Formats: sequence, C-alpha cells, structure tokens
Amino acid sequence: MTITISEKAFDELFEETVEPCQYPDPDDVLDVVCKLPQWQGQGYWRNIQLRQGLVLTIGNFQMCDRTIVTFTEHESNWLDYHFHFSALHN
Repeated sequence: MTITISEKAFDELFEETVEPCQYPDPDDVLDVVCKLPQWQGQGYWRNIQLRQGLVLTIGNFQMCDRTIVTFTEHESNWLDYHFHFSALHN
C-alpha cells in the first residue's frame, strides 16, 4: 500500500509520535539518534552536524508502507543528496 501525505501533515504526525531522541555521546548535542515511529516502520536514523550548515544523516530502517511526501515548491540555499542502499539478508 502507498501512503501519500503532505510535508506539513507528515511533520505534524511525526512530531506527535516520535520517541525521545538519544545522544550516543552525552557531551555532543550535535550527534542525535532517533527511533522511527512505529506507524512508519522499524529502525532509526542518526543526524550528525559536522559543521554549521552541513549535516550527515544515516538511516537504518524498514518502512511499513511505501510513503510519498509531497513538498511545496520553495527556493532554498541548500543541496541535498540521497543514497539508498538495500540488501536482502538470508
């Protein structure tokens, strides 16, 4: 099944259901690990702010359903790269 949701609705639902994030190093507030909300799937993502304006996000999760998030068009000064790796484990 595919779920289509707006960016605003997705963010609101996500904020209501996400568990409190954890800090692998309690002294480093720029390194955050958060569990995926149960409605969305299983796993986690980790955000590491490398420097001002440069964030590395690492995700290890499996989605419950295919999700399409619709974004509103707006100008931005940032560049976003996505790399998706997938493997089947026996």
